Amino acid sequence: MTISTKILIFVIIIAGVAAVHLFFRNDRNHIMQMELQTGQGITFPLDANPSFHSNSSGFYFYVSHEGVRYMSSDGRIDWNSPFSLNRPIVAARGDFIAVSEENGRRIYVFNANGPLFHKEFNDPIATFSINGAGFLSVVLREGNNHSVEIYNQASVADNRRVFRRLIVAPMAFVSAVEVSDNGRFIAIALTDLHTRFETVIELGYIDIRDARDVSDSQGLFFAETMFDHLVYSMRFMADGRLVVATTAGVICYQIVTSAYMPTSAYRVWDKEHLNLIDKFIFYGDRHFAYVTGARRVGILNAPSAGMVHIYNINNTRTGEFNLGRPATHLSAGHGALLIGAGRNFHAVNLNGTHLWEHNTAQDTHGRAVIFLDDTNTILIPGVNRADVHVRRRVRTSPSGE
Repeated sequence: MTISTKILIFVIIIAGVAAVHLFFRNDRNHIMQMELQTGQGITFPLDANPSFHSNSSGFYFYVSHEGVRYMSSDGRIDWNSPFSLNRPIVAARGDFIAVSEENGRRIYVFNANGPLFHKEFNDPIATFSINGAGFLSVVLREGNNHSVEIYNQASVADNRRVFRRLIVAPMAFVSAVEVSDNGRFIAIALTDLHTRFETVIELGYIDIRDARDVSDSQGLFFAETMFDHLVYSMRFMADGRLVVATTAGVICYQIVTSAYMPTSAYRVWDKEHLNLIDKFIFYGDRHFAYVTGARRVGILNAPSAGMVHIYNINNTRTGEFNLGRPATHLSAGHGALLIGAGRNFHAVNLNGTHLWEHNTAQDTHGRAVIFLDDTNTILIPGVNRADVHVRRRVRTSPSGE
């Protein structure tokens, strides 16, 4: 080995030692934490009743009683659509949102590019939802009965409905409606209060012309009754599956279509908990997560509230996280969950790996805390302002140390 080679190796070793020293010094003096990102966000009046939604994006919908804005995390307003509602109610899915109000008779629908359509009704709106392809489901109160109606941008432009069904049942109410993204299937959860608390899950075709292989005049091909379960969320997911969340458990149905046999469905799996399901969220078309709450009536040895369960549609638990107390918030984005209890928030990926914890300085007043650009950027709403926060490495020692 030549002298010059030995000198070069010595220099490399010294540089490596210096780099390691600098790394550990910086690691001691810098930590990852949330801090206000250049003051970006939005201020709103106390009576704005705001809602926020983002689809794993640096942009978010800001909905208030005055209209909808689509904003970026750096403060740019991409578009603004005004309207006037007393207390706006928002249904969101992916890049779509629908906005109405309690007992309202008009619904506005938007996507990331701006307003899509609005629809007026003669009867008051009981509930509504929107799917990932922009199909709007509306439940209307028609005297003592209800009707389920489906619209999309094309049908509203043609002044027609995609689907309508009148439900003549004065002691019943529609607790959930879900439309498949391809616009072919509809699921309706109908809760009957006549004698015993029971819910019927019905599956059928939206277009009666697709229902040639079923005998029901309304295109139904499956129905199942559940006792003491209240359905509050359903989702058509991958592989022709419908996942139904109830107050006490989760059920998965498989739709079976064939050119030779009538369309049918069957229960693939189900899970029931000793605790009530307090918060539930779907993510993508293969995952869902929920947080268990208080024990169910009559159950004595239920686990403590606050366990986060993460599953896929094959009933495989991909992760879990123990929040340790009842949850007040659950949202998702960028392959992760954002779970809150009061002012304390945790980010957890779909494998249950804990990414970070953050305590907010203000009460969120029940409003959604959401991911924006990535899992290190979040929007935190307060009493009259929502601020964009970013998690980044900050210096913890005085300058010059």
